[in-house]
Amino acid sequence: MFDESGPSRFDTLTAVSRVIRSVDPDIASVAALIGDPSRALILSVLADGRALPAGELARRVRISTQTASSHLDKLFKGKLVCVEIQGRHHYYRLRDSRVAELLESLSILARPFLRLGFTHREQAERLRFARTCYGHFAGQLGVKITQALCTKNYLLCEEGLGYQVSDAGTAWFREMGSRSV
Repeated sequence: MFDESGPSRFDTLTAVSRVIRSVDPDIASVAALIGDPSRALILSVLADGRALPAGELARRVRISTQTASSHLDKLFKGKLVCVEIQGRHHYYRLRDSRVAELLESLSILARPFLRLGFTHREQAERLRFARTCYGHFAGQLGVKITQALCTKNYLLCEEGLGYQVSDAGTAWFREMGSRSV
């Protein structure tokens, strides 16, 4: 009745499922890296694009240098940060703009971090309002500028391509003195 010379349908489906899972992105491990509060704060400090040494990151996040080094090692192995070595000094920065975009996307969903002191809260408010991130405007001001440019049809949002400058936008940017459009 059953052909016992080859794998059963169940075995085949199990093997196919295993292959599919093996090529799926490992979202959980990235989420676990970012999910640690100290590591999340380190990544947030680096979100402005600057490279900083472990000691400075430790001071800003209010953890020991050894703890910061341990977290940075995990973030490096997880491909969220990269290291620039200058002599004896190691400077850490976000690996690329995709990490910055991931943090920005998560910040939309995340509730405010309540343990911030007044100085940090004030700095966070300023960053939330306006900042640059990997060569583009970010924060609430960046969103408002983008919305205004889209409303005027200077920018067009194309699915999968992001924003594209329209012909009217090219003319407007040139009129404003931009040469790189």
